[in-house]
Amino acid sequence: SYFVGAVAGTIFLAVSIIVAVLAGAFKFNGIFANIDVKMVSMMALCFVFQGAMEEVLCRGVVQQLLIKKASVPVTLGVTAALFTIPHLGNMAGGSPAIIVVAIVNLVLISLIFSLLTIRFKSIWAACGLHSAWNYILYSILGLNLSGKDERVNAVFDMSSSGSNILNGADYGIEASIITTVVLAVGAGILIVFFEDKLKDAKKK
Repeated sequence: SYFVGAVAGTIFLAVSIIVAVLAGAFKFNGIFANIDVKMVSMMALCFVFQGAMEEVLCRGVVQQLLIKKASVPVTLGVTAALFTIPHLGNMAGGSPAIIVVAIVNLVLISLIFSLLTIRFKSIWAACGLHSAWNYILYSILGLNLSGKDERVNAVFDMSSSGSNILNGADYGIEASIITTVVLAVGAGILIVFFEDKLKDAKKK
């Protein structure tokens, strides 16, 4: 299930980036000549732990405690709120439109994490998606991760074309309206396919 989540995260991010590039929101400048292979490899391990730590807290602890006492919608809503709040500080200085889209995207990705956790009855798939998304975005593509725009060691040389709602401005692709559509479609598909699992979770 970990690798199922990782593949899903890769697909979600790839579709968002490809559409954004085709829309002119990002530029692909090629591959870096001097790639720090050691650092890029080390970051993979770091993001495995980073993604897992967030999922243990939100889906492994909070969601599992709430779902025993509250309805599924309430559980997913509270979990999404707790997941979103720590990211708000990185949105300072952004336009109202960018902030709204970033929050919506955080809620959507949290919903996807939660649905995967319910479907697989573990947090492994959510961990895989979370870590793959962050690692590819930050260490492979070298783009902003949740508003963090410091220079990184990456494989591909990509950059934003201007500052707008298509590329998420300073916050990055995670505040892009394109990502909103991709995540909304992904969440919708999961809800349809996991409908029986959600009903079971609600009964329990």
